[in-house]
Amino acid sequence: MHLSTSIFFQYISYTMPRERYIPPTDEQIRKWEEEQEAKKKFYALRSGLIESALLKLKKTELIELLMSLDTYDPAVRWSIEASIRVKKPPELIAHDLRHAIEIATHVDSSKMNSNFDYSWQAYEECERGFTTLVGIGKLEIAKEIAIEFMRKASYQVECSDEGMMGEHIEACLNPVIQAAVSLPNLHRDWAIAMSLADNTGFICQSALQRFSLE
Repeated sequence: MHLSTSIFFQYISYTMPRERYIPPTDEQIRKWEEEQEAKKKFYALRSGLIESALLKLKKTELIELLMSLDTYDPAVRWSIEASIRVKKPPELIAHDLRHAIEIATHVDSSKMNSNFDYSWQAYEECERGFTTLVGIGKLEIAKEIAIEFMRKASYQVECSDEGMMGEHIEACLNPVIQAAVSLPNLHRDWAIAMSLADNTGFICQSALQRFSLE
């Protein structure tokens, strides 16, 4: 058995309830290892074929391809925009940030109180949006959207089992809080609104306390 395979099955044995865990047979281990090797082989094969095909395209064809991919998946658009450092006007940044928030904080009512999947790519885009707004001097817009984000994101935490998206949420809000806390008296009302928007009562609370909310 390979070391990585051994570690994998040791992890399974520790995380599963003891009374339910049945050690894998040698045949099951062999099949699992073959599946992993096949995945690696096909990934390398597919990547090579795609690279060869792309190298044959003209520049205009590559641009058309990227623009078409943009419409299929928001995460693809976010990746393209981040890679080529697209500079947007403030109103478009705010619009796209609100769209990313809707995706990031989505809650499926059928999966309440569970560790449901969420889009970490959307949370990364939210962080980028807030950071960009603050960086171009649009703190007031960022503050307004941050309250909306806090309300929706904290509700998502409240609906989940363990609130695993908590670190992403604080990373998104940190650029706004750090910019606002330099003048706490000026932004105290905003900090109060942020605390009131928090459905959990603990997201970024230590940072918001720096605005003297006692």
